[in-house]
Amino acid sequence: MIDDYHDIHQVRNPINENLLNVDTDLLSWVLRIDHMSSLRVSYIEKKSTWFCVSNNTNLNEETLINHLTVHSYDPDLQEAHPEKKRMRYTKLINFIPQELKSLDEYLQAITPFIESPVINDYLTYNIIPVPADYPGQYFIRKAITLQRRFGDSINISKKILHLVPLLGPLHVSLNTRETTVKIYHSFFNILFKEIFQRKKELPMKPQPWMINLILYLTNSGWVLIRTKVLEKFKQKKNMEYQIFLDLLDNIIPATLDIYAILFREGHFEEYVETIFRLWTIMMRFERKNYDKIMLAFLSDVYYWQSIEHPLHNALQDHLTEFNEYFIENFHSLIRRRTTGKNFNVEGLQRDAIAIDHNRHNSEFIRPFLSLNKYPYKKKDVDIMTKKVALFLLDFFKRILLNSNTNSLPILKGKKKQTHVLHASNISITYKALPSGYHTKNPPNHEKSCDFENCNLQNENQNNFHVFICGHSYHLECFEKMDFKCQYCLQYYIEGIQNLGNSYNERLENTENCSIFDDDDIEGNENENENEIYDPSLDSINEPIRADKNLDQKLRMNGIVYVLTKCFLFFHFIYIIILLFDQPIKLQFLYHDKQIN
Repeated sequence: MIDDYHDIHQVRNPINENLLNVDTDLLSWVLRIDHMSSLRVSYIEKKSTWFCVSNNTNLNEETLINHLTVHSYDPDLQEAHPEKKRMRYTKLINFIPQELKSLDEYLQAITPFIESPVINDYLTYNIIPVPADYPGQYFIRKAITLQRRFGDSINISKKILHLVPLLGPLHVSLNTRETTVKIYHSFFNILFKEIFQRKKELPMKPQPWMINLILYLTNSGWVLIRTKVLEKFKQKKNMEYQIFLDLLDNIIPATLDIYAILFREGHFEEYVETIFRLWTIMMRFERKNYDKIMLAFLSDVYYWQSIEHPLHNALQDHLTEFNEYFIENFHSLIRRRTTGKNFNVEGLQRDAIAIDHNRHNSEFIRPFLSLNKYPYKKKDVDIMTKKVALFLLDFFKRILLNSNTNSLPILKGKKKQTHVLHASNISITYKALPSGYHTKNPPNHEKSCDFENCNLQNENQNNFHVFICGHSYHLECFEKMDFKCQYCLQYYIEGIQNLGNSYNERLENTENCSIFDDDDIEGNENENENEIYDPSLDSINEPIRADKNLDQKLRMNGIVYVLTKCFLFFHFIYIIILLFDQPIKLQFLYHDKQIN
């Protein structure tokens, strides 16, 4: 693995073998045949059919902290990490000064390694997979593409063809989580202040550990009340409800599971399927780089599968081995010996080699251990989860009371335009809308069925189903669409074609050999090590009140639901009686006496 070391110390302020790098035709075919049926439902619904995949709620203390510190490389926080035991197999080859912001700089780092005698002989008969962040994948793919195109006329070693760049799962998790918080920042800001009872705003780019905590709490709180909310809304075709159902039932759980569960537990098929789902979300979010690099990975996987390549079997059987966690962990150890104002290359080289040589020596490594512990225990997280559940109950209650008022559509052309949602009073951009609203045929709230050729609008107004994309169809109409949302399918296919072709052209361009728009997130938990988070400032120590309030609200919702049903039933009987011209004798038995 080749990576650029980031000396980050700033404080965050609030506010293959495949000749086609992205085979757009293959991906469009796979989308149509394999994935569209899954994309019509939320991730949580789809996950319920995967009996082999574990749940990420109701975790024990050790596993919970492990999930919440998934992007933390602190030695004292990684005892439970599955990657910990495999760190002994990593080895530092060299630590050299290099910006790694252009193809030439990557080649200067790679070439001495692949042309060393031992590796050169190894590469004669073997390949080396390279899981990496976006720049690592991009520049290696570019070098491979140019070597194939120009051969010996270009100064790129043929051995580069034996490297296989792969999507770095840790960076996928990190980037999708942070992007989600950024797109829905207004919502998470309100939730943040509600949980911690603080006036301070949530930073626009919170630290990874805070992002993980907020997303985990939101997901766990949603799970507690999900059934009640779905019962209340049923098939309501309300845009505001659909926005937050998509966020809570689809986007958040997918970003939480992709690395911590699906990758770490080696669920290859589910992992690839969820990468495809996350790509549709990153495309909608217009998340540059990750709306393309995921396509490259998927294109490779399905190409290898189609030709029965051994690498496909290797990924299927040993997915957890293809992980870039180890290099990020090693960078963390070196970062502890640096300061923001002192960057000495020779000193870094010396420290890196010394750390690599002695990193299994407990006495040597002790000075590197951080004194900071994770600020919360499981009991604290459980309390906060119930506070989130209470917040979400009130949040959806406001939406339900205003469910007959739909927010105005957001004009896609004005990318910086925000719109305030009526019930929740939250500002969003069009990127936050479910995928159906990005198509050429967005959901129509005046109709129960969005099928253009529907002729059942007046006959079956209640016999329709609303999908996670926001579109709704009668069963008969959906059958005519081959049980696929054709409007979203066309939107995804156009995205594959446009983004895939753009990425291929960029890789083949000899003039574009530097990173000019890289915003890949490194996810270093140590970016602000001097700022120790003080949980005593948070108002979360209210376990009895949180339990009581949540139980009362859920119970009252159930009582109101039953009373409403009873009222409707007796009201129905009363109306029937009034319809008759003559009085009707109703007889009841009470204590053996007949009462007329």
